Amino acid sequence: MPYRLELVRTVRGVRFINDTTATTPEGAIAGLCAFPKKKTILIAGGNSKGLSLKNFAKEIRARAKIMILLPGNANKDLPKGIEIREDSGEHAMRSAVRIASENAKRGDVVLLSPGLSWLPVMNEFERGDAFTKWVKQIK
Repeated sequence: MPYRLELVRTVRGVRFINDTTATTPEGAIAGLCAFPKKKTILIAGGNSKGLSLKNFAKEIRARAKIMILLPGNANKDLPKGIEIREDSGEHAMRSAVRIASENAKRGDVVLLSPGLSWLPVMNEFERGDAFTKWVKQIK
């Protein structure tokens, strides 16, 4: 299904999964739980919707191999990770995909499952489309 645990592409044995519609912590936890522990490079982060991030943070620590944080005001409540600092959504997503690709090994999963909104930068579909665009450009 588009935008929900959607396999975008497999590159050198690394699966790139678009789960951009996981805009709540519970949705992102479900995405994380769909893959083996410590084999997932998670692209998450963004802006708070006022929901508790405590359980999401716990699952990230337990399951993610690497955490890449898209810009946003909620990141202070998530585990430390590689912070993307670009101003535009397109540039931030390009950087996130590049960093994930450079750090991924055969058998890993790169999962865009943000658990948060990215408004006003992009809505979830624009964010997912940007992820797919940059994943398709990996050589």
